[in-house]
Amino acid sequence: MYRKKMEKAELVDRIKLIQRYCKGKKVLDVGCVGHTVPYEHPLWLHKYIREVTDQVLGIDIEAEKVKELREKGYNMIVADALSCDLGEKFDVIVAGQVIEHLDNPGIFLENMKRHLSDDGVMIISTDNAHGAMFIKDYLIQRPNINPQHCMFFSRETITELLRRHQLEIVEFYYYDDAWKWFFRIFPQFASNFIFVCRPKR
Repeated sequence: MYRKKMEKAELVDRIKLIQRYCKGKKVLDVGCVGHTVPYEHPLWLHKYIREVTDQVLGIDIEAEKVKELREKGYNMIVADALSCDLGEKFDVIVAGQVIEHLDNPGIFLENMKRHLSDDGVMIISTDNAHGAMFIKDYLIQRPNINPQHCMFFSRETITELLRRHQLEIVEFYYYDDAWKWFFRIFPQFASNFIFVCRPKR
């Protein structure tokens, strides 16, 4: 069943997918600060989560930025996603463009599982190792890779990682903020993918 879903995976609007799952739910946003000055950036994920729920906690290791955002009224704390114990459970855990930064994604998944409610789900997005933009960069020997990234995932490797940690994929899609006309035809070459997973029952 899942193999067929993966073969037919489509391009999706990441924000709309995340908002659909987060609406009215208790949400943990992992890596809530993001890469840029967050409250000024149109792609800052945390603000879109806050639009659909007032039960959202953000965690990040960027202490200065967390402090700045707390002063602006955001519910955030400094915490390490690999080791934190928040003492509560969440309906939805969102990790947008985080897993590729981590030293040990397996430890991350296990720690997040401890913070999921009984029917909870994790939504994880990351770069697609087979994305056309990355392939192009390597062909011209000028890879444009974020220096903070520790690894790349393909849909096959992320599926195996989840299997080893007793997680099953509920939904899987590709997404890209550029060349959408092209990636609607060839979604498997989009720069990113996003999936919803839950502990196996």
